[in-house]
Parts: sequence; C-alpha cells; structure tokens
Amino acid sequence: MNTVSFLSLTRQPFRVGPWQVVPSQQHMLRGNQKRTLDAPHLLLLRYLAVQEETATPPATLLEVLREQQVQITPAALPALVASLHQALHLTDTDPWIETTSDGHYRLVADIAFYDHVSRHATQQTSFKLKGQKRRFHRVGEQAYSESRQEAARVGRRRKRIVGAGILVAALVLLLLFRANNQPPVVFEAPPSTDFPGYETDGALSPDGNHLAFAHQQNPQHNAQLLLKSLTNNEQQQTQPLTNNEQHHRNPTWSPDGKQLAFLRFPNTQSNSCHIVLLDLDARTEQTLAPCGEKPVPDLAWSPDGTTLVFSAVTVAGAPSQLVALTVATGERRGLTEPPGGILGDTDPSFSPDGRWLAFTRQVHPQDNDLFLMPVTADSIHRLTYHEQPIRGHTWMRDGNHLLFAFRDQARYELWQLRLDGSRSRPFPLDDVETTYPRLAYGSARLVYLRQPTRSRIWQVALDGSDSVPTLLLPDVANAQQPAFSPVDDRFLFLTSPSRRQELWLFSPEQEQATPIATAPDLRVTLARWSPDGSQVVYIGRKEGQYDLFLIPATGGTPQALTASLRGEIAPSWSSDGREIYYSSRRRISTWEIWRIPAAPGFEEEEERVTFNGGRVSFADATGTWLYYTKFEETGLWRRNLAKGFEEQVLTTLDPADSGNWVLTRQGIYFVQRLPDGTTPVLFFDLASETTTTVFTPPQPLPTHTSSISVSHDQRYLLFTQTDLAESDLIILDVD
Repeated sequence: MNTVSFLSLTRQPFRVGPWQVVPSQQHMLRGNQKRTLDAPHLLLLRYLAVQEETATPPATLLEVLREQQVQITPAALPALVASLHQALHLTDTDPWIETTSDGHYRLVADIAFYDHVSRHATQQTSFKLKGQKRRFHRVGEQAYSESRQEAARVGRRRKRIVGAGILVAALVLLLLFRANNQPPVVFEAPPSTDFPGYETDGALSPDGNHLAFAHQQNPQHNAQLLLKSLTNNEQQQTQPLTNNEQHHRNPTWSPDGKQLAFLRFPNTQSNSCHIVLLDLDARTEQTLAPCGEKPVPDLAWSPDGTTLVFSAVTVAGAPSQLVALTVATGERRGLTEPPGGILGDTDPSFSPDGRWLAFTRQVHPQDNDLFLMPVTADSIHRLTYHEQPIRGHTWMRDGNHLLFAFRDQARYELWQLRLDGSRSRPFPLDDVETTYPRLAYGSARLVYLRQPTRSRIWQVALDGSDSVPTLLLPDVANAQQPAFSPVDDRFLFLTSPSRRQELWLFSPEQEQATPIATAPDLRVTLARWSPDGSQVVYIGRKEGQYDLFLIPATGGTPQALTASLRGEIAPSWSSDGREIYYSSRRRISTWEIWRIPAAPGFEEEEERVTFNGGRVSFADATGTWLYYTKFEETGLWRRNLAKGFEEQVLTTLDPADSGNWVLTRQGIYFVQRLPDGTTPVLFFDLASETTTTVFTPPQPLPTHTSSISVSHDQRYLLFTQTDLAESDLIILDVD
C-alpha cells in the first residue's frame, strides 16, 4: 500500500486496542485519559495500524515519514518506535510494538476503523490487505463497544476447528492457572557477606560452591578480590585473590570453574584496564589483553570457554560498544555498533546454551533498556521499553527468561522477563534495593547485591553564623532533592515511605511535613516552585511515561500540562511565571530545552529553545538568559533568549552533577567533584567571574540528581546526605 492510500484510509478516527485515535486532533483517548501525538508518532501509528501484523522494515517507515515532510534519521527511528510502544503498552494484554528478528516492526493489537460517512451504522464490513492474517473492521461509532466482542466471537469460531488438542491445552492451562494463583513463594535471604564497607561484583562458580567478589573499605579505596567457600565444611573460609595495590573488579568464572577472569585498573579514578586470568589451583596470573577505556566494569565468558565479551570505548567520543576477545589468541572484534549521541552498549551476558547475548543499551545513566542478539548473526532485538535505569541482569537456567534489576518506583527490584520481551513480572523477593543478579547455571543458586541506602536533608548557614550542618526531618529516612521556596523558608522534598516516590512540603512555622503529590501509581522525580511561591510544577511518572504536572503549593488536585510520548524531565519556570522550561526528546532524537505556557491545554504551543543540547535549566531573574547543562557534557551554558546565541559559563561541572547547581541573582552555586572523593559546593560570581568554596559536605553528594538548594536570602544551603550506604551480597536457592 502506498502512502497516499494509507493516509486516505486512516484520515478518520480508528481504534488500537483500548485507545481511540483521533488524527484530526492529534491525540488518542482511553476512558478519561488523553495523550497528545506529535506528527512522527501519529504517522507511525497510522501506518502500522494499516499494516497490522505485517512486519514493516525500517526503510519503509522512514520513507513514509519523509514523504510527509517528517525528517527522522535511521538512528533515531528505534527511539521513536520505543516511545510509541511505551505509550500503548500499559499491561501485559494491551497493544505493543514488537521488533522481529530481522529488525522489522509490527503492531500487535485489535484494530478498528470508524466510518464517519455512516456515523450510526452498526453493520460491519471487512476487508483484507495483502499478507495479513487478521481482519480489520470498519465500524460506526455506536458499534465501538461491540467490536471487541465480535473479535472474540470470530476467534472462538476459529478455535473450534483446531480439535481435541485445544482441550488438552486447556487442561494444562487450568493446572498452570491454579499453580500460578497459589500464594507466591517469597524468598528470604540473609546476607552471605558482611564485611565493613562494600561488597560488589558477586560471581558464583558454575557448581555454586564458591563465591568470588570485590571488596573495598570505601569508594576511594582500591577493591580487592576475595573468594569464599559455600560448602558446609568451609562455610566461614574467605581468602584474598588480589592485593590492594591496584583496583580490581568483576571476577568472572571460566565454564570449567578452574580460572577467574577479572579487570585490573591502576586505581579507582582510572577507566583504563587490563583483563587478567587467574589459575585458581596454581594461583598464577596472566595478563590477557588491555581493555581500552571502560566506563563500566563488565565482563562475560562464553559457555564454550573461547570468548570474553566486555564493553569499551574504541573511538574517543564515541559510544561504548561490545567487544569480543578470543581467549587463546587475543584477537578482538566489535559486536555492536550503537547509534551516536548515547552512552553505548554495556553489561553483556551469554545465554546458558551460548546462542544468545543479552546486553544493556544506555542512552544516558537514567535511560537504559535490554537488547538481545544472536551470537552467530548480526541482528539486534529490543527486549524492554522502560527507559529507566537497569542495574544488572542474568539468564535464568531455562534460557527463556532474563532476571534484571529495574527501578520501577522508588527502589530497585528484580524482575523476570520472557525472552520475547512480551511479559515481565517482579521476582518474588521481599528485599530492598536489589541489583546485579548473577546465576550459577550448574546449580540453583543466585547471588545479587543488596544496597540499602538512607538519604537525609541537612542545612548549613552560608553567612558564617554556623558552619556545623543541622539535620532536618530526622524521622524521614529517605528524604532527598530539597527545593527552597523563592519567598520564604519552606521547602519541598521527595521521600519514599513506600515503593512509590512522593512530593512533600516542610514548613518551619508549623514544624511539620505534609504530602503534596502522592498516588499509588505515581512516582515524582523532580519539583520546582513558581517565582511567587504559589504553585509547583513537577515531573510525574505515571503509566510508564514522564509528564509535567501543576499543583498548588498548598496541595490540591494536580493538572497535567503534557501528555506526550517522548517524556519530559527537569522542569523550571520563566522569571515571570508564565512559562515552564523542560528537557525532552520531542520530535527529535536529542535532549533539548523546550517551553510551554504554565497552564493546562497549551501543550501544542511548545517552543524549542536550545539547539545544541540541553538538560537542566534555570532562567535568570531578568528573563534575559537561560542557564542549562547538557547530557554527558562537562560544563554549564547560557543562551540569550532574545538574541539566540549560546556561550559557556562553567567548564568544570561534571556530567554526573548536571542537576547539582542553583542559579541566584548574584551567581551560581554548584557541586565540584574532586579526585579525592570530596564534593565541595562552590559559588561562581557572575559579575566578577570568580569562584569560591562555600562549604564541603562531610560525605560526597549524590550524583545524577538535584541534591542542593539555596534559600531566597542566600543565608542557608540545603543538601542531601547519604547517611547509610553499604552493600552486601545475598545468595539464595531459586529452584
């Protein structure tokens, strides 16, 4: 079908699963939910709806978009498809877009087209398009609620011709249903390591009888590799495998259990490493090969013992790619070619039969998803569309599921994922902050990392009256991201009293904190005050996507400002309070700063502000400049809003601290990350262009968040301190 006939067919409204799509108004409806569709998403959805179960190659989709004057690069198409998938896929039974093994895209959903010529018709006419397996139904609007029942009746008629095999399958499914509806088994897991400091990189021997892991006293000390026996007669024996003269990470067992491969760095500050082999019987080492620059300490050994796979930056400034190293010869070859503008591919793991390689693709530290590729073919299949941090994954013993650590609400949990990516569910484990699972395929043992944390908010005087920090909200164990009011001493903060993350307000006059934005299905990620202190804009993650919400500072009913498929982050206000700035990948594949009116119903009036990247932004009090950071770029910039030119203001702000800064009338408070691990708060005076240190927190400030705030009169500094940060390895039997 050519583009012209496709557009004429889908000019009228149509239904995709539970969503009613209205092309003329560029939105889709589901009950009282409404989501706006920009031009690329609308065109993509319309075309895939017509094609239905026919897999469409990327080149065809790009051609369709280009014919409609929508310019999308091949590298940006997967992100466009992923964001549309995320908007449609609400539960395991809702529609979703799958990627075939050859990289084509297919919409899997019940689809109906509405006939506006006969608005009240109830008669259905069906037609087929070449290569399609199911019928489309053209229905009148009164027949909308009946279309799903009719589709079910058609399906039942087809199933009758299958015969007695269905009865057998039904009996099996009944047994499985009864089994699955039994009370879930919740694993209890006492710590298997309990050293002072941090234990990480747990790796079980193939038979599950030994645990190799890294241990360090604190993040500034080099990590040492240790080996612990898990057999009954040697339960307490732990012996060192390396010394602390260098930094060691990620021990990985050979399939026969006789060797360990690991990474050796000069120190904790270096990304340059070597792969080392350790013979466990002779205790002799062999330096196998250099790793190049490794931003992530990962390493995987193929089940046949011939190959080690790791991630590395092979070209300066390019994303990291997966590299295969032949153990016997030292020969290496690249396995993946990630698109530009992202962090790259990391964390490989082989399936138990060695046929598949799963890995994580990182757009940025808070935007990861799982991908799958066959070892013998050059094709990649996307498994998840969470666009959330993923902290480790491992294959289950059946080779049909992955177990991965995913931050669904306010904490990391282990989730099980089917190999085809169609379904995921929480792993039955009642634990907190569980990450980096690894399974011993020769046994039923699983090791994972438990990382309990406790963050609290502290206050320190900036006027010199008191240099000793004061703990605020002592009874709130997980308070973070404080934000002072621009007119008084109240401040907002985030907390996670349960699995979700909520927005609270603390009032010094009332000496209490009260919730502002909280709901069972809501996760708040960042909040900012309006200039007059009367309203708050925040980012809420609801139904799998991030949107802007507006709420009175005293609490009340939130109003959605956006419902786009791309998602928004890091909101802030214009100096007059009439507009809201935010970062998004709307219509394009890069993160830029956009702005919209600060009222519901004006999302279509969005305006792009930056053109060379933008993440966290603040407008100055005069409305002349917009200050902002960029993804994975060191520094801070500002743009003249009237004249349009950009200039760099700070050159030392680390990308990990792109949200750790505050703009005032006089200058910029920002976090400096030093080689010794300290994180002093500095002040850059805009008039004199000089920098001074104002305060050094006792412990390093968190990364990739907004952990500081300055009062309206610049007398006080709020900062988030991680008071409890440790890690232990947990081992349990999962079969």
